[in-house]
Amino acid sequence: MAMRGSRGSASVGCAAWVALLLAAAALLLAWSAYRRTGGRLQDLLHGGGAAPVVVGQPPGPAHDALWRGKREVEQRAALTEAEARLLARRTEVEANRDYALARQEVDSVRRDLARAFGDAEAAARARWQAVDDELQRLDAQLREGSSRAVATLDGAVARIRGALGGGGDGAQR
Repeated sequence: MAMRGSRGSASVGCAAWVALLLAAAALLLAWSAYRRTGGRLQDLLHGGGAAPVVVGQPPGPAHDALWRGKREVEQRAALTEAEARLLARRTEVEANRDYALARQEVDSVRRDLARAFGDAEAAARARWQAVDDELQRLDAQLREGSSRAVATLDGAVARIRGALGGGGDGAQR
């Protein structure tokens, strides 16, 4: 039995040495990865370290490109929603009914588009401004009860489609 006990403790000692070697290898691997990212021993000793990386937010130009893409998607969504809301009111305007409700909708669309294009680049702001000018004209005609309101509403929808790049004469007027 004495031999068995010594062999068992030898196995445990061997496993301990293997675990120690694996831990040392992991430490060396972690240290080399830390050094590759620009880390220094001085930074660790003095509480510094590598700059924190924010997960899910790419640095520099990639972040800017993603932000611009996100803003463009939001702007296109706002334009598409504005088109649908205006087309939903077209029948009422055509039948000379409930201009007050149509005006409220136009005002709401204008506010939503202004919010969506508030920090847009120059070209996008110019497209939005053309749509907003048309919506402002529509609002004035609805206030007056003008028979030209339907044509102006159609013109606003065409501007929106032009701003979306889908036909209409939105870019030419």
